[in-house]
Amino acid sequence: MDLRQLRTFISVAQSGSISKSARLLHIAQPALSRQIKLLETELKTTLFVRNARGMALTAEGLILLNRAKKIFEDLDEAVLAVSKGSDIDQKVSLGMPPSWVDMLANKLNRQFSDEFPNAKFRLVGAMSGFVADWL
Repeated sequence: MDLRQLRTFISVAQSGSISKSARLLHIAQPALSRQIKLLETELKTTLFVRNARGMALTAEGLILLNRAKKIFEDLDEAVLAVSKGSDIDQKVSLGMPPSWVDMLANKLNRQFSDEFPNAKFRLVGAMSGFVADWL
């Protein structure tokens, strides 16, 4: 799983339609459908119920949507924190559930390091209650 897949997932979830999302993201419908199917296969669950009027989230899909939005909020905050000035000791800590850390750690760390080579990135896996306490 990568950030691109999460972005496409969020788009489909919010629009409720592969065709609308394909137009918004400038991606061919079959490619977008394939990305969603690959994501479902990787997660070993069904994220959407497909019907004549589009696509609706399953309970698992709703969980992923909420978590994915939070990941992008955290990344936006990390970018903002890092971009506040080059003279500051720049450190970003990101907390998320352990299962997400296992899936995203290498990709997030690599992407962060590529974008912000002078900043330090720390990814911590813990249950949300612990992460909230740490904040």
